[in-house]
Amino acid sequence: MSSFKQIIKAARFAKLAHAGQKRKHGTPYFNHPKAVSRALWGSGVRDPDLIAAAYTHDVLEDCQDFAPMLKEVLSSKALVLVNAVTRNKGESYQEYCLRIKATSSDAVALKLADVAQNIQDLKHLPKDDELHQKLAKKLAIILTVFKHL
Repeated sequence: MSSFKQIIKAARFAKLAHAGQKRKHGTPYFNHPKAVSRALWGSGVRDPDLIAAAYTHDVLEDCQDFAPMLKEVLSSKALVLVNAVTRNKGESYQEYCLRIKATSSDAVALKLADVAQNIQDLKHLPKDDELHQKLAKKLAIILTVFKHL
């Protein structure tokens, strides 16, 4: 499969998997993985596996009915990236970040693009929203774990 086809297939799959889902501020959920993919592309990433993983990075957590089909959509490398940025039940956020860091620099890049997009979404929410506090705690852990990259 060509690079471009893999990215298109992943984007279409993510759009279908997230159909009907909304972000807390009311926008369609698919806007988030699309923005993560565009952020990576805009920063110069041209790896089709990484871009495809960016489109599908929340499917395992948020779209359980579609999770089994992910293997048919992604390459093995892209699937490894999606698994890396999917937090396991019972895993602390620090353990999660350490696992991402141990996976690859591409997994770290994907997680950082995801977090950057989540920060952008905060502008749509009141300053006292619980997500502001959660993200601040997560950022402190991310900065500690990823500081030596």
